[in-house]
Amino acid sequence: MVNFTIRIRASNGREELPVIGSAKGFRLDSVVEQAGNNGIILSKTLFFIKRAVIYFIFLLFPYWTLFLEEPSFAILLLGFLPYSLFLFWQWTLISKEVEYRLKIYTRSNSSMDRILSRIILGSSAAVFYCSFLMLLPEMLREILYWVVWVSWGIWISWPTRKKILESKISNDFSEFRFLDGFEKTVFIVLLGIVFVSIPSFPLFNGLDATQLYLDPEDRIHTQFWTFVEMCYIPFQIPSKFKNLFIYFHFYFYFFSLALFSAYSVFRYIYSRRLSILGVFAFVSTWSFSLILEQNISNVFETTIAITWVWGVLWALKSFSYRSGFLIGFLNYWLVLIDYNYFLFIPVQFILVWCFLRQVKSSWYSRQFFKYTIAGNGLAFFSILTHQNINLFENSFEVITLLENFYEIIVRKSFFILSFIGALVLVLGNIFENIYKNKIKRTESLSLMFGMICIVLFGLAINPFMVTNYFAIFLFVLLSLVPLDLLFERLNQLRSRRNLIFLIYILICLLDSHLEGRVKILWENLQNL
Repeated sequence: MVNFTIRIRASNGREELPVIGSAKGFRLDSVVEQAGNNGIILSKTLFFIKRAVIYFIFLLFPYWTLFLEEPSFAILLLGFLPYSLFLFWQWTLISKEVEYRLKIYTRSNSSMDRILSRIILGSSAAVFYCSFLMLLPEMLREILYWVVWVSWGIWISWPTRKKILESKISNDFSEFRFLDGFEKTVFIVLLGIVFVSIPSFPLFNGLDATQLYLDPEDRIHTQFWTFVEMCYIPFQIPSKFKNLFIYFHFYFYFFSLALFSAYSVFRYIYSRRLSILGVFAFVSTWSFSLILEQNISNVFETTIAITWVWGVLWALKSFSYRSGFLIGFLNYWLVLIDYNYFLFIPVQFILVWCFLRQVKSSWYSRQFFKYTIAGNGLAFFSILTHQNINLFENSFEVITLLENFYEIIVRKSFFILSFIGALVLVLGNIFENIYKNKIKRTESLSLMFGMICIVLFGLAINPFMVTNYFAIFLFVLLSLVPLDLLFERLNQLRSRRNLIFLIYILICLLDSHLEGRVKILWENLQNL
């Protein structure tokens, strides 16, 4: 009998596993199986330790505020950003778990579609959970709050083969892997503009005063206020600074969803580069900052209308009737922010049904709407429990709407292209060779009808819904039409396309009044 030693490299590629055996009764497949099992155990152990450590570091991160006597605005902002990203990460993981358990597999036009749907579904589930906690006694509520956080951390850190393969967060941002150097630069500048556009906020000592300032017409449901308040329980800071976190939450949360929604809508019609240009034009307009200073409630009243338009498009292009579950929770989320969106549910039903009949069977449509029952039921329950519902009481004149549109166009020269874009759309329906292929697509038609529904119902129910940020979104959408037509003609001349793209980026940047935004941020840093 001959004794020997075989060294087989484990699956992690770094460790060699010695296997001692003899020529008699030796089987190579058992050696390979032993090496593979040892490699998997090592990978799972490292995965659990790394994921658990990161999770609990971020979970306990707010307790550094215990060592601060009088925190400044800059320190609080730097403390808010990583914890808010941690919350966004948890909402996406909750949505992933729900999709996996319910076997919801949808097709996405871009990676932003999937991120947006997961944030909305995850945050809606978190709202429902926080509302349930408020029904419990205070002591039991606090115990259950931390038990669920710890249990959830262990659950998402527990290693499985599927989690190990999908452990990289960058997998959810696959579209941004293909950005060239110029597009990455524009994207970084865009993030910088969003950061320096933070408006000034008054500091109140009570949550009631903050709610009155952010929501003077009492449109937001108490479920959402409970959710926002419970998100920042770990921060041991005075109430006035905790209210500052609520301001930050409204600003970053709603504008992140608005920018994600705008980009996703643009991607259904335009290329990736034009979509980035559209979001850049949206953020760089001077009206973006002025509207925030005039009325902070416009942040959620006009930005969630963009999300509703995206929901209609995504419902038609997801190619899975189980996506109706996500659409139902989108309706629930919209009703929590503004009860007027409950009237948009039948509008959404009719719009989606008419377009689904053209591409899908009636059985598919019935299954799709059956899956929306859970979310729509919660939306109906939210309406029943909402106080002070006032419909059709906002008076609004058409001249006021036109004045709002005029101010937006005057402050941004880029929006002059919207008139050319509207003309191209009109001529495209008359002449066969002008932009006909895109106008007659399902995405373009559903987008057009969705925008018309928002405008008509907005003027009747809540006129402010179609002004300010939604109006900016509308002008950007139309302004990209002539650029898209121009880029199609210059398809073979890449260098000239880059030059034209750079010119329009500079045009957007020059009339952005960036110095005014930096001045407002600097005053905030000095006053707090």
